Amino acid sequence: MKKYFRLIFLFLLLLFLTSCSNKHDSHKNIGPYDQFNLTSNVARDQTEKLKKVFGENTTWEFEGAPFGASVTNQYEYSLKLDENTPVSQENFDNIKTKFEPFAEQLLDKMKKVGVENPKISFYIWSVKGGPFQGSENLQFHWILER
Repeated sequence: MKKYFRLIFLFLLLLFLTSCSNKHDSHKNIGPYDQFNLTSNVARDQTEKLKKVFGENTTWEFEGAPFGASVTNQYEYSLKLDENTPVSQENFDNIKTKFEPFAEQLLDKMKKVGVENPKISFYIWSVKGGPFQGSENLQFHWILER
C-alpha cells in the first residue's frame, strides 16, 4: 500500500513540475504574427489620445513586416492628418516630436513581446493616404528606435 502512495506521489510531483515548466516556456519566443498582434493592441488603445493631440480627423495605419521578410524588427506607422495641416518642415518636426511618446509605448511593447532592436518606420501622410501636396522636398519619414 505504501508503495502505491509513493508511486502516486511521484507521479503527481512529476506532473506538477512539468506543468510549471510549460508555464515558464509560454513566455519565451512567440512568432512574428503574434508579436505584431500584441503590439497593434497598443496602437489601437492610443487612438483617442492621438485624436486629442492631432485632431479629430486623425487616422493611422500600423503594418508589420511582410510574411517571410528578412527584416522583422521594423513596423510601419502612418499617421494620417487633416488636409488643413500646415506643410512646413518645422511643423512636421513638431508632429514627430509630439508622436514620440506614442512611439515609445509601441517600441516598449515590441521589446516586451520579443522583437529585438525594435524600430518604427514613421510617416506623416495626409488623410487621403499620401504625402501632403507641397511636401515633396520635406522630410516626412523617420526611423524611430531605442
